[in-house]
Amino acid sequence: MDALWSFPTGTPMSHYDRFSVPTEIVSVSELLTKGAVNPLTGNTQERTRFDKILFVERAIWTKRTPSSGHPYTYVLTELLAGTDFEIINNNQVSWLNGGNAPDEGARYSIRFKTEAEYICWAPMRSRAENLQPLPLQWLAKRLDFIRAVQ
Repeated sequence: MDALWSFPTGTPMSHYDRFSVPTEIVSVSELLTKGAVNPLTGNTQERTRFDKILFVERAIWTKRTPSSGHPYTYVLTELLAGTDFEIINNNQVSWLNGGNAPDEGARYSIRFKTEAEYICWAPMRSRAENLQPLPLQWLAKRLDFIRAVQ
């Protein structure tokens, strides 16, 4: 979803800056991988691409047994926030001891509420009215409409 945004004169916005709109709450689903780590930094990648999770609606994972050979059996497991995992640093999943958790390296789905986030895509043009400069307009794209590359 594209939108035109005007920022007050002097607001230092540049290409690819992110901003959130606290009055616009969206529901988003993401696939995460348990135990994923960035090989360059060693930091966890078990976090959402949004800055702030307001509320977890649902988290699930599907386990296939056996992992090889036939016949397969699929078991859907519901994961509960506060019992199986918690959200730390506003957007990072941390697994709790004694709770259900996906196998290491398994992918799971998490659906949550968050503030809509936009990325400044391109400045449109300078504007003026009665020779007075008006705020610059930016074309912004909403983050949940930009396809994530995995």
